[in-house]
Amino acid sequence: MKLRFSLLLIDDDPDSIAQALMTLRDYLEENGFELATEAPPIVSVDEVRTLSRDHGKEFDLVAVDYQLGSKHFHGGDMASTIRTELEYTDMVFYSDRSVNLHEQLASAQVEGVFVASREELDEALVGLADTVIGKAVDLNHMRGIAMAEIAEMDLIMEDTLAATFQSAGEALNKAAQRTATRVKKSMEESSQSVDKVVSERGIVGLIRDARLFSSVHKYWALKRVCKTMSTRPDMAALDSYESEVIHKRNMLAHAKEVDDEGTITLQSSLPGSTVTINDQWMAEFRRTLREQRSALETVCAEVRNYFS
Repeated sequence: MKLRFSLLLIDDDPDSIAQALMTLRDYLEENGFELATEAPPIVSVDEVRTLSRDHGKEFDLVAVDYQLGSKHFHGGDMASTIRTELEYTDMVFYSDRSVNLHEQLASAQVEGVFVASREELDEALVGLADTVIGKAVDLNHMRGIAMAEIAEMDLIMEDTLAATFQSAGEALNKAAQRTATRVKKSMEESSQSVDKVVSERGIVGLIRDARLFSSVHKYWALKRVCKTMSTRPDMAALDSYESEVIHKRNMLAHAKEVDDEGTITLQSSLPGSTVTINDQWMAEFRRTLREQRSALETVCAEVRNYFS
């Protein structure tokens, strides 16, 4: 799983469980995750089978309503179809208290499915989400998730910068030159390599070279690009990107696991201090990553539109 918790919802009237979904969304956001809900465009056995087969690995949890408003199938048929395609994905089967859900599942020969009344669906969704997260979020695994998220944010900036410099012609020459100069200053030992890359492949070649063009370089290059725009994006949300994302990413990369009588934490030593990375720290960092990524995607979209 990533920072996005993906729920597959099979319900012909999703608004009927809006409160339960809101409760789940609030719980996930408190823990630094985002809820993404997907539903088939048409509730039918074929649509559900195709969705499960093509995108099944993306779903962290499946919620299936028994009463689907059709004379030809009900939720038990859907649960059976999904379980065939997604053998180990957690699933919750729900309906009104008047329906014997266990009996319906047994009739459809579906195993390994949680059941809940519609009135208690919010508690079931939160409990199952907590179980799914718990399987993935030991600190070392969460470190990998956070690092992967930042790598994707890096790529968003990289692609935006490459497309911008490639398409803008003379308009950004000065920004491009300053970007190359800043990289040379911060990497004096690699200045000859920077010159060679720029002379052979231009500024885009430098941007695409992960050895010479780091996360910090991408961030500052993006800020320089924004300064050339007559209508500048709001960069205020990204002012802390270097300290809150890049710096903490580096802390995670070099942290050591510490076992204090069964309590596992990660510790990162900085000049003059040691930072303890525990579950609370990671939850806060996940929230920060979600906020920063949202702001970054907005800025990069504005840059791309401006120079397209």
